[in-house]
Amino acid sequence: MLSVLDNHGNPYNPDFRRFTGQVRQALREYTASAQKTPQGEETPFLLSQGFPFNPPQEASAPFSAFKDTVINPPSSILDLALDTGLLVDDTFTPIRRAAGIYRIVLRLLPIQRNNIQFSLELLNLEEEESSETEEPGNPERKGRRGRSTKAKEHIENTDLQRKADIADLYPVSRDRVILDNRMYVVQDLGPLWYWLDSMEQRCSSKELPLFLSIALSRVPDLEVHYEGYTISHGGQRETLRSILFKEVDPYGYLHIQPLHYLQGYSPRFFEDQDIIRLVELDEEFRTIQIFDLIYGPDPVQHFRRILSQFGKQLSTDVYEEQGYFILTPDLANRLISEHIQELIRDFVLLESEVLSTYKVRISHPKLKLHLSSGVDFLSGKADVKLENQEFSYTDFLKQYSTQGFIKLNDESRIYLLPKELDRLQRILTLRSDKKTKKEEVQVSFFNYPALIALQDLSAEGQAWEQVRDFYSGINRLAESQKAADKVDEYPLAEGALRPYQQYGVRWLEHVTKHNLGACLADDMGLGKTVQVIALLRKQYKEMKLGPSLILMPRSLLYNWEAELRRFAPELRFRIFYGVQRDAEELKDPSVHLVLSTYTTARIDQELFQNIQWECIILDESQNIKNMENKTSRAILSLKSRNRIALSGTPIENHLGELYSLFAFLNPSFFGSHSEFMQQYMKPIQELKDTDVSRELRLKIYPFILRRMKSEVLKDLPKKTEQTVRIELDQEHLELYHRTRLEELREVQDAFESGDRTKGLFRLLKAMTVLRRLAGLPELEDAYTRVSAKRDYLLEMIENLAAEGHKCLVFTNFLATVELLSEDLAQRGLANLIMTGSTVDRQGLVRRFQTDENVKVMIMTLKTGGVGLNLTAADYVLIFDPWWNRAAEAQAIDRVHRIGQSKPVFSYRLIAKDTIEERILELQQQKADLVTSILNSDGDLIKSLTPEDINFLLGAS
Repeated sequence: MLSVLDNHGNPYNPDFRRFTGQVRQALREYTASAQKTPQGEETPFLLSQGFPFNPPQEASAPFSAFKDTVINPPSSILDLALDTGLLVDDTFTPIRRAAGIYRIVLRLLPIQRNNIQFSLELLNLEEEESSETEEPGNPERKGRRGRSTKAKEHIENTDLQRKADIADLYPVSRDRVILDNRMYVVQDLGPLWYWLDSMEQRCSSKELPLFLSIALSRVPDLEVHYEGYTISHGGQRETLRSILFKEVDPYGYLHIQPLHYLQGYSPRFFEDQDIIRLVELDEEFRTIQIFDLIYGPDPVQHFRRILSQFGKQLSTDVYEEQGYFILTPDLANRLISEHIQELIRDFVLLESEVLSTYKVRISHPKLKLHLSSGVDFLSGKADVKLENQEFSYTDFLKQYSTQGFIKLNDESRIYLLPKELDRLQRILTLRSDKKTKKEEVQVSFFNYPALIALQDLSAEGQAWEQVRDFYSGINRLAESQKAADKVDEYPLAEGALRPYQQYGVRWLEHVTKHNLGACLADDMGLGKTVQVIALLRKQYKEMKLGPSLILMPRSLLYNWEAELRRFAPELRFRIFYGVQRDAEELKDPSVHLVLSTYTTARIDQELFQNIQWECIILDESQNIKNMENKTSRAILSLKSRNRIALSGTPIENHLGELYSLFAFLNPSFFGSHSEFMQQYMKPIQELKDTDVSRELRLKIYPFILRRMKSEVLKDLPKKTEQTVRIELDQEHLELYHRTRLEELREVQDAFESGDRTKGLFRLLKAMTVLRRLAGLPELEDAYTRVSAKRDYLLEMIENLAAEGHKCLVFTNFLATVELLSEDLAQRGLANLIMTGSTVDRQGLVRRFQTDENVKVMIMTLKTGGVGLNLTAADYVLIFDPWWNRAAEAQAIDRVHRIGQSKPVFSYRLIAKDTIEERILELQQQKADLVTSILNSDGDLIKSLTPEDINFLLGAS
């Protein structure tokens, strides 16, 4: 708060007209604001400032209370008070102005006994901006941070305390704070800015997500720093409706409170704390995700609608106060007996044991299995135990499907949560034994993790023990990793595997030993190829095996050839590709490996089908993501004992690609495509069912191994990614917007014809036109100048080359590749280009890696994003971004990978006020579709809503 005091520290109400200059102006503003402040309002923080001066004699009597205190002083008053030089704190120490504009950072620091300590820091925005806008080619200036001012230098080693008694930083308004007798201008802290002054100083690790949820709900723009953790925005979370059954009181009245709810949070947390942001912390992956909390439909209103079915009885049998309901015994009985299924369907029921008063229980079934036979599917008997009563699984399902509940011997009715019943039916299948005509259950081998995750399960039988052995082996691999890392189990002809690669080979060996398929999905640049070569080297050394087939994009053939010659020269292989390929080569019994391409496998499908392969290995396995194309069908028809997939992006677009991947790896994994759609895709993508999502992760985890560079390569240099928005000149913008309006009309006409396919085709064409025009209008006759984006890129490359850096330039258009190459040649900069028609790619790569005169390589995004090692570069420039962020990540990781010794900088160039900027925004809005990877190209186009289309084309 802000008060005027005399030089004795007493409250004083001066007449501003008796002063002049800055003091007069400050007092006038103060008087006007004080008159607007509600009387009797309590200050939410413990800070007062004043103007100490000697009052005129006739006005010397002090006021007895802070009658004219300004509770939330406007910035204008604080600035005027600073200008007078008379602003002091409550100890009469003068307060001075700090230069610059700052943002407040909440820094987290682990301390003893699993506690987290908090400190506040001020970062100078102006210095940060200057560091970000330095010449891109100056590595010494890159990554420079703004000046950091620590707001707390010590925390007492006592129990949890309030910050107000010892903290150094005081908020005084929503954009002003005081630290060390200086007032700082900060970014807007919001209407609850005063909360910072009462912020707790520490909490337990377990309580950290709750604390951060409260902190970011109070001050949404507060920035959080936690060393070693990646902090990101994860989209939205929506609350569920819940009912808290408080009690049945001694008089038989039922007390009910409908609430907003999410699993893991206590009842009333959202209402009591007014939460608008949720924070989730993953210790294993060291990530913190911040979600916007959306409040779902009002649970109180929905409960009232259910009660409204009781008509006139409401006025006499229901008492409600602020969303808290008390029901008479008669109405409570009717509600539970007549509407319990509706309540179960529409609400999460909290403390439902209260319902036992009405002989109703919400129960978790206990499953008992005896599985004696089967390979992919285990067959046997299942019983379900509810409370203390046991039912065969067949009787249980029949009774529940007929009545909607299970009746116990004591007349109690048992209800299951719909999700639990769905889970049982997803995991267990009933079938009739052909011989005995008795019904028995079948359990997929691959549902073992989901079964183990059930709260109450007992299982036995020979088949069950065999399954347990495989999955236990996966866990033992992780447990024994440290000890095994000390032994080189998989020696190479040259060099040695890193510890994480040793583990990867052990994992591949364990899975394939059981004749199961595995996907090695390590981050790009972690050496997936060498891990597979190490496995093959050991297997072919120890056993006499048939040939294995390795399929890949054409661009990777000679990379595999080089890696095999380097790491396993004793393995005999053939490259089966091109017009000169000879089918007789496939009959050579001395050949261990056949290297070929996806296209060749499609063309020579019949030839490949006639061979029983030891193992089929797919590199860049996302090439079979579309089950409908001929290449995928051809590969799925091949016969092999083992199957391995390699991909840095196993899911690029949507969950449907997961089905395609496992159709190759383990064909019975998901059942039919319609079953997968019903059991997984619809619940996860349409209904946002987190339980099904968790079950799916459990199911696939033994068969997909994914490690990120940040986890396993602690010595890998830092990667910095930035987006640069480039302002276009007026002529360029006018040309762009004229074309945009023309294209918009064409697209609208196409959709209005009623043919959505035609509309989508026209939309894709319009977007291509606008993207080309945004990046390089020179390609159109109507623009004769050098565009701002092209000029920016060329100047940036010149600066980088002058400083000795090498860079990669990625674009989506062949014409852009050629034009930029000509530009650089005219400026005397030697450069290389790589497109889909480039033949000797490895020769180009070698030249770029070794020739100091070549500073630039320009390539199309799809061509350069796969299978290339270009660590001589340390700058990546993406000229015209597209939908698929995974493709961009692949491109960047051509540089940021094993062998890179320099920090890597990536710049994504965006033409301001064009479709490029809108694509970027739409990308971010839809970032949570599939593990933060947007649908690419055609898949995304098909999923666009009318609102999305209008947004992209600037109609909204």
